[in-house]
Amino acid sequence: MLEPSFNELSIHPLCETDVEVNRRISALSKLLSKLRYYGIKTIRIENGLSDIHLKDDFNLSDYCSNSQHNYNDSTSEARTIAQLFYSMFRAPYLSDDNEDIVASYSDVKYVDIYGKENDCYGLYIAHLLKSFAIGLDTGVKSPCKIKLIRRGLSSESEISEIDIIHLSNIEQLNTNTNFADLMSNQPEFSVKPVSSSEKHTNFTLPSHHGKNICYRHGKLLLEDPYIKDILTSIEWDSSEREYIHKIYPDGSIDIRLYKNKKGYGLRISTSATDLVETYWVAKHINTRYGK
Repeated sequence: MLEPSFNELSIHPLCETDVEVNRRISALSKLLSKLRYYGIKTIRIENGLSDIHLKDDFNLSDYCSNSQHNYNDSTSEARTIAQLFYSMFRAPYLSDDNEDIVASYSDVKYVDIYGKENDCYGLYIAHLLKSFAIGLDTGVKSPCKIKLIRRGLSSESEISEIDIIHLSNIEQLNTNTNFADLMSNQPEFSVKPVSSSEKHTNFTLPSHHGKNICYRHGKLLLEDPYIKDILTSIEWDSSEREYIHKIYPDGSIDIRLYKNKKGYGLRISTSATDLVETYWVAKHINTRYGK
């Protein structure tokens, strides 16, 4: 399974109030809880929780230590969050098995809006491992583009800019299509099938000249364990040549019967509960019915 890395650039600007500290902690804990639900068990960081500064004199290690020693309320939310952080963050950025890949580039920097170059090990490791980065939700756009400089035998350098998938709050899981595509490609990832009580075997479609064709394909789809219901027909389009037309974060998918010259389509409901799961189901039915 993927091991995302912590983007150390995301700690700035530091918090000015305890209210902001608690907001960032809450956002990070909700994000990590959802990632663990997806099967991700480890977040890579260079040294430990003390790397994640919240205020000038207060870091994530301080927060967790204070929470763990709050014996007045052993079931407090803060203690639960601290245990989550302790269980998921692991140092260093690279395990022993991956240390040799760092030599693939001689230099890597994040260039800010003022042209200043900054070290960006978390983003760099995410790129090398073909993973993604997470960070604190500071309320401003987090750095997610790195400049890679590869120096060869000649005096010229090859420079390229690469966007890294970066997440800082749980809401982004339903909007970041690059993450949904990456996560749903993992062999260990899967989606729960539809329960028998949720399955709708009978459905109706609006009257149109392709109704019978759509109905037959809808009945075929309902034999699949991840399809819950056939919701309706969609506008036909004879120019499309892809089975998956559109993916929605609520678990719905628009499909196109592109092999038919009219390009009829259906909107279906699946067992998916968010964008990542819906991407997985879309790939599953595309392989099974769309080829």
